Amino acid sequence: HCSIAPSGRLPHGRIGAMDTVVVALSDTHGLHTKPDKLAVPAVGSVLIHAGDVELRGRNHWQHFLSWMAAQPQAAKVMCFGNMDAYG
Repeated sequence: HCSIAPSGRLPHGRIGAMDTVVVALSDTHGLHTKPDKLAVPAVGSVLIHAGDVELRGRNHWQHFLSWMAAQPQAAKVMCFGNMDAYG
C-alpha cells in the first residue's frame, strides 16, 4: 500500500503496527535554513532526502547534518544530487 500525503497528514489517519511511513523530499536547495519555507511533516519513521541540498563546503554540510539529525524520524537517508559538493 502506498499513499502520498503532501499535506503532512497520513491519508488514512492512523499508523498501524505493520506500517512504515516514509517522508521523502529532494531539491530543497538550502531551504532547510528557512523553516518558514520548508516544513517537514512530524510523521513517519524514515526521512529520505534524495539530493540537491545545494550546499557547498564543509560548514554548510555540518549545518545540514545538524538539521537532519533534529528531524523526528528515527531513520534518515541522504543521497547526493548533482547540485551537492563536499570538500
